[in-house]
Amino acid sequence: MKYQVEEYVTKNGSKGLIINVDDAPVVSMRFDFRAGFLLSDDYDNAVQTPHVLEHILASATAKHPSMIEYGRLISQNGAYTNAFTSTVMMEHVAYCAKFEWERILELELEQIESPLITEQALQTELENVRAELTGYLSNPGRILYPKLDQAMGCREKTMDEEIESLKNITVDKLTKHYDKCYRAENLRFVIAGQFNANEIKKLKQRLDEISLPTGGERFDIEPDRPHSIAPVLIYRQETPDLTFANHFVLHRELSDQEKTTGTILSTILTGGFGSRIFGQAREKGLLYGCGSSMRGSYNEAYWALHGRTTVEKAAEFFDLAADELIKVAHEGVTDEELDLAKKKLLGKHAMSMQTVGDAAGFVSARYFYNGEIRDFNDVPKQIENVSRDDIAKLVDEFIQTNIRGFGVYGNASQDLVDKLDAKLAKIAAK
Repeated sequence: MKYQVEEYVTKNGSKGLIINVDDAPVVSMRFDFRAGFLLSDDYDNAVQTPHVLEHILASATAKHPSMIEYGRLISQNGAYTNAFTSTVMMEHVAYCAKFEWERILELELEQIESPLITEQALQTELENVRAELTGYLSNPGRILYPKLDQAMGCREKTMDEEIESLKNITVDKLTKHYDKCYRAENLRFVIAGQFNANEIKKLKQRLDEISLPTGGERFDIEPDRPHSIAPVLIYRQETPDLTFANHFVLHRELSDQEKTTGTILSTILTGGFGSRIFGQAREKGLLYGCGSSMRGSYNEAYWALHGRTTVEKAAEFFDLAADELIKVAHEGVTDEELDLAKKKLLGKHAMSMQTVGDAAGFVSARYFYNGEIRDFNDVPKQIENVSRDDIAKLVDEFIQTNIRGFGVYGNASQDLVDKLDAKLAKIAAK
């Protein structure tokens, strides 16, 4: 897929990218604000304020106050719109056929420019958000991961705390959050499709006319400082299996090359039936699935191992996982493993750019984070440049730093969890 990227700064100080994709039959739009949970003025008591606001913005507008009518207008020719809230971001997205990009752009911008924040809308979306969050209570990962992060000292709320916070959200809180975050300087956008010169001109003109107040900022985020903890158990007698997570942490951000190094290591450890940990565990019938990752942002980096197993097989699985992690830490990976992992990632990368949405997603992830315009063609170089020494150095730093947290959700005793944790603790002790 061929595409060209142009950065455009609007007259009011918003910034974004226009991605011109050759022969694209659809248009992808993304509008991002630093307006997520951590930007809430009442984070401790009303953490879900940004999420409820997101629901309200995406369901109706001052011009189209009926949710049903607004939804019908958006979808009448097959277009799709949605919005998402994360710890840091609130993002509005839309995908539509090329022939109606201007109409969908107007409807999407209505959410941003003229929200309908009323008591009636609040009560409706409080119940919708409550239903959404309550549904997560049956997902072990949604319960375990926030609890583990919170125990390690991160600004994380448990699902119960998030649901409890809904009673404290008011129209005034929603309006204040909107007024604080929905300002021109805090807006970033990525719009991808095939545009001729006249269409580019019209698009830029409409972006210049986005009606948002100025005088705001693109908010900075203070990093968390996780620390080591005793193992966490969320006991659920009715749950027949165990969901687990282990985190090693660094108090710094990984470079792009280090993130690629971490992805290669994760591929070697858990990336399919040929991997060291997952492959052997599946062959021995120890679990159905597990994964690992090396990720992070805002001056924190995590090396994680997570998955689900049974009480009966847990000890054997963790013996295997600990042994393989110790081998990686002290013997490294083989040339053959490194070569196979690189080939796998090169293939996955080549297949990852098949749609306009893929192009917009790849570029926007980094651009929304720190303003960097990442080149798709740089990634294969980064993959090829990873060496065995790079992996060994990064693993050694995580292990020597030895900031670690381990958690289990399920029908396990604290004694079993402590024993599983002790097996992983041997990684840093060797």
